[in-house]
Amino acid sequence: MLDGPKVPRSQDSRGSPARSTGENAATPGTPGPKRTRAQGDTISRWILAYDGYDPAAEGLREALCTLGNGYFATRGAAPESSADDVHYPGTYIAGCYNRLTAEIDGRRLDNADLVNMPNWLPPDVPGRRRRVVRPGQRPQGGPAALLPPGTRLRRGVLTRLVRVRDQAGRTFRVAQRRMVSFLTMRFPEIARALLMYRWRRLPAARCAAADAGHRGAMYPWQSATDGCEETHRVHLNPRSGRWLLDHTHLQRHVGLTVALNVWRFYEATGDAEFLAEYGAEIMLEVARFFADLADYDRSTDRYRVRGVMGPDEYHDAHPGRDEPGLDDNAYTNVLTAWLLRRALDALAGLPEDRRAELRERLALTREEITRFEDVARKMYVPFHDGVISQFDGYSYLEELDWAGYRERYGDIRRLDRILEAEGDSPNNYKASKQADVLLLYYVLSPEELDGVLRHLGYDHGPALAARTIEYYLPRTCDGSTLSSLVHAWILAHTDGDEAWRIFLEALFSDVGDVQRGTTAEDVHLGAMAGTVDLVQRCHAGIATRDGSLRLAPRLPSALDRLRLGLRFRGHWGIDLICRRDRIRVALRPGAASPIRISYAADEIEIPPGGSWEAPLDEGRPAPPGGLTGTTPPTRDAAKRIPRQWPTDRTRAEGRESRGILPDLFDWIESPFTMFRTGTGHTLWVENYMDDGDHVIRAELPGKFHYGSFTRSFTLPADTKVEDIKASYDKGILTVRVPMPKAAKTESKRIPVER
Repeated sequence: MLDGPKVPRSQDSRGSPARSTGENAATPGTPGPKRTRAQGDTISRWILAYDGYDPAAEGLREALCTLGNGYFATRGAAPESSADDVHYPGTYIAGCYNRLTAEIDGRRLDNADLVNMPNWLPPDVPGRRRRVVRPGQRPQGGPAALLPPGTRLRRGVLTRLVRVRDQAGRTFRVAQRRMVSFLTMRFPEIARALLMYRWRRLPAARCAAADAGHRGAMYPWQSATDGCEETHRVHLNPRSGRWLLDHTHLQRHVGLTVALNVWRFYEATGDAEFLAEYGAEIMLEVARFFADLADYDRSTDRYRVRGVMGPDEYHDAHPGRDEPGLDDNAYTNVLTAWLLRRALDALAGLPEDRRAELRERLALTREEITRFEDVARKMYVPFHDGVISQFDGYSYLEELDWAGYRERYGDIRRLDRILEAEGDSPNNYKASKQADVLLLYYVLSPEELDGVLRHLGYDHGPALAARTIEYYLPRTCDGSTLSSLVHAWILAHTDGDEAWRIFLEALFSDVGDVQRGTTAEDVHLGAMAGTVDLVQRCHAGIATRDGSLRLAPRLPSALDRLRLGLRFRGHWGIDLICRRDRIRVALRPGAASPIRISYAADEIEIPPGGSWEAPLDEGRPAPPGGLTGTTPPTRDAAKRIPRQWPTDRTRAEGRESRGILPDLFDWIESPFTMFRTGTGHTLWVENYMDDGDHVIRAELPGKFHYGSFTRSFTLPADTKVEDIKASYDKGILTVRVPMPKAAKTESKRIPVER
């Protein structure tokens, strides 16, 4: 829940207000405050409505009103429409591709694309002719006119309302409802399922690496049904009308991101089973590929990675070089050094028998492990002018006349197309679609990035982040929706008001179609998810390290309150509230163990049912000494525990008990529970003796719609099964087994002789 000034309504590409609101004070699951426009239209947080009918804007509206459930998605086209120059109804099914060979600019290219399935929306009646009526038009031969439609999403039901006004002025409403049952999607592990998809594609990634002459696994930049590379090899520049070679398949860093996501999932859930069975294998195979990809340079005693691309797609080759690819892209090299160490951490954290079995199956030798360690210690990272270079040779590129290009073209986000149409190339300039170096500060925490650079022996000084931001922000044209998101993240640490402005731009980038036409094809899902991630990890300052929930809030001045629901170490009901003057964490009663909160210089332990709060200074951590505990019952009170700075050993031990899975904000929580990711199949269970009874308690929040849960205990043979009782209350399953008298024993103190 976000409380603050009302956000101005954005506009679609044709200037028609796209009316949606998040009236911020409402409780999830209840109708929010509503406002009524002069026309009488009512808007609440669950309504996205468009005024009028604008054929040129229908494509954008259809994309924004797309409805899907993870298996299929249907564009929000009017049911009475058919594919033409205005509308494009479409239903797409996950995994349903079609492969065709086409001739483009004299080249025969083989592409796999999602198939547009038959349109199931029209309410056709057999034997009757269907007539298409546009909103705002009067049907031929009929007395009524269709009024602008609206869409409501509430409690898992998508409702499309069409108002019809007859000649007498009477208005009728026709409601079409589509059931969106998110309940069956409440507990499946979305993040785990995506990572399992990557694990199932390991054989294809291994084949791709072998075809490229390397060991390990090389994941594709784009793929379809079988995990093979499907990135298009040409793309059209509409400014020049020329088809250009596309080298984006050289973005090998996608594998690094896959491995990073595996580690983040393990950090967040503590799912040791997933790591042992699947995750460690992915990390080791990706690490093996990049360790093999790196070449040793004896002249510098450093390892180098050549012929790749970073996330900045405006640079795909060095000036004057015929072959594509860049040398020592900083994003790729830094993440490689980070991954090699984490892969070894993952291997070391496995049970001994699983570690031995995995090493044997992967033929992972001691020599390879030594190479991992060597590359992680000697990877080359280029620097210039006191900042990390985007790639080796970046400092020799020319400066772009930014003011001149903005004066001539206005919007220069597609600078690559502008320069190519002029017979030039962004490869010649210090101009980025998105700055790879800044992206490092988004992907890695400041401590992680600092640790990588120090481990590599680079003494960069404490002001590296400030210098990097100052250098690269003016040299970035934000050609990617993710670029604005990264800039908002970075500026939140230095300029909160500017960061908030950029955050709103990213948040409304699809609704406003800031890239002028791309949203009509599909929404920018990465940017949309990133805005949620930014509020959670940046504004609320949530992180997990060494078994603790770390909090470092940074509320922008536009926000008065931020409220999140979290899941951490078996707790499904952690309530985090950040106000401008206070932060509060409260736990619901449960069977899980106490959690640790790391805040400023303090470590606090909160038991189930307890709470803790501390002062904030204008939404930021207050000066030291501001810790205050609340006054719940004595056994539930939060307590400060001694600060124990982590060592390599405590880090390894802490990884076994980590687990945080944040829900989406509670202002979008009720209908979107399918986006929750859980804690694997690990359920928090405790068993103990109570007054002669064996008691088993398990935290099973919500309702399970599939699968099973088992836990076995050996009981005495003369236990009376009919006396066993079970109850389920407030998410806690309690099983009480009366033990036979013969099984009850008294404790005995045994002295230890010296």
